[in-house]
Amino acid sequence: MRTFVICACLCMACWASAQTVNTDGARSYYVKGKESAGQVHEVIPKAKRGYYVKDGRLVDGVFIEDANRLDRMTRAIIPKQQGHEATVLYPRDIDEYGFPGEERYVSCTILRDSAFHKVFLEEFVHINDSTSLLYYREESNEEFYLQTGEDIRLLTEDNFRMLWEDMLAHNEGCLSDELRQELSARIDYHNIRKFILAYQHCNENLIQRVRYGVTTSVGGGSPVSNTRAVPPTHYSGIGLSWTAGAFVQVPLDRYFNFRPEVQFAYLNHDHSTQPASKYTRYSLQVPLLFRYNVNQVRGRFVPYVEAGPLLDFRLGGMLETHVSTNSGVSVEAYDNTFFQAGLAAGAGVEYKLSRKYSLYAGLRYHFLRGENMQRDREAETINHLLFTLGWGF
Repeated sequence: MRTFVICACLCMACWASAQTVNTDGARSYYVKGKESAGQVHEVIPKAKRGYYVKDGRLVDGVFIEDANRLDRMTRAIIPKQQGHEATVLYPRDIDEYGFPGEERYVSCTILRDSAFHKVFLEEFVHINDSTSLLYYREESNEEFYLQTGEDIRLLTEDNFRMLWEDMLAHNEGCLSDELRQELSARIDYHNIRKFILAYQHCNENLIQRVRYGVTTSVGGGSPVSNTRAVPPTHYSGIGLSWTAGAFVQVPLDRYFNFRPEVQFAYLNHDHSTQPASKYTRYSLQVPLLFRYNVNQVRGRFVPYVEAGPLLDFRLGGMLETHVSTNSGVSVEAYDNTFFQAGLAAGAGVEYKLSRKYSLYAGLRYHFLRGENMQRDREAETINHLLFTLGWGF
């Protein structure tokens, strides 16, 4: 019993020592290694932890309202929270504010409409310890500024081009002059971010662009009939298959692309053994592919994998069955299925001739299935294995 009482007293003493009472009566909890312990458990809706610097003094771990970009360039709203009163900070009030590992906003004076204005500029690219690119937007107007040490100047076409050339001169030859010409054509927010991304990773393959091109393929196809009709149709072996068409490739991020294609397809399967059969199909195929480029790889050869739904619309063709009878040869002829749907999947490699032109080579598998209304809704399936070639620009 005495042991139990002593343990209970020790536990109560530890619990009491782990708590403090503020002057306003609010209770905060001590957490090892945290100076502002009460803030560790506090959550404020539509706000996230950040910091601000005022008169050279850092105020860290404070909740700042998570406003949109335009509002962030005019003010920082701090809601009421433990250890800080509600307030609104303007560019004239603080040196900078931001969110660790995310956006940073620097208080600067800029010239607009023949007058000086105090605003927050967003640091959207940190090049190195002494150089940053800053961004300002007001309604539909946007401007870019180059910060070098304490000097901040408006980014013009001249110093924009000089900045790119200086960076390319120190990039160990992993970025091409073509890239500079492509991205320095205009001062654009997304162009700058793309260039910095490629510069920091020393890999211009990370900058994807919309591509157009032509494609062709040749290989083998095998039709299969799961027939309910009489006489049944049987196929064996591989028939000649080829396609020709065009594509557009739209980047979705650094690696993924959406690649729809439109192509003319032809399959000819002629089986001469008894019962003899012949299958020909002319169609318009629409592969809707999602392609993953392995852009982590540097250099001109970029592997890829792709997959997506495949649609096929009949333009012409017949399926024929020749059956020998006592009176001769009976021929049964029907149109192919009008519509087939299935899957396309493949892999290959892109060879970049330049920033603008590429060659593609790979293997692709097509699976298609449809119902033949003339053959009592007979299921008709086709399997293709194709070697593909393409040219993009």
